[in-house]
Amino acid sequence: MLRFWMLPGLALSLLFSVTIGLVNARPYQNANLHRVVDTLFTCSPLCWQNIRPGVTHISEIQFMLSRHAWVEDVSYTPNASQDNGLLTWTWRNVADTFINPAREGQASVRDGLVQWVRIPTRFAFGDFWLTPGQPQTGQTLSVFQPARYVHHYVAYDASGWQVRYGMPCAWGPDDLWRTRVDIWLGGAGSVPMPDYQHPSRAECAVR
Repeated sequence: MLRFWMLPGLALSLLFSVTIGLVNARPYQNANLHRVVDTLFTCSPLCWQNIRPGVTHISEIQFMLSRHAWVEDVSYTPNASQDNGLLTWTWRNVADTFINPAREGQASVRDGLVQWVRIPTRFAFGDFWLTPGQPQTGQTLSVFQPARYVHHYVAYDASGWQVRYGMPCAWGPDDLWRTRVDIWLGGAGSVPMPDYQHPSRAECAVR
């Protein structure tokens, strides 16, 4: 079955590479993404709305989110203890146009401290490729339950943040380029990240 995927996978990888080359050759300006990249995550350690992974306590993030004008329906699900769990929230009246209000925000908590924050965006992976540039490291992982799906993780190591998104196994180069992504800040680097390579359709081979 793996052999069945090899030729289509090679063809799609070649098409993806050609597409990347053509797009990189075009002038491109996304002022909103430039602003996000240049200013949103300039605090040290990295933060979003003063929420700092590894520093902010669960009581602090709950307090900040509950009073934030863009946030509603904050929910915390403990895992084994109150100091470990997942915090989620929905959006309302979002003033910052880069946030995708159709998807919830998330923050992981361990030992009472925020470990990572996930911000859904309106940007596509192609926007990031053309603005901060090609990521330094990345990983493509297959998930086969409940459906065959591919998760594409890329990391901008120099800045300390990641871009993540998922797509069905029947993906093509256009899906890879145009799918909207989430920005991850903090301990999202738990996934091993080798040097970045273009995703391969072989990840979708039946196992």
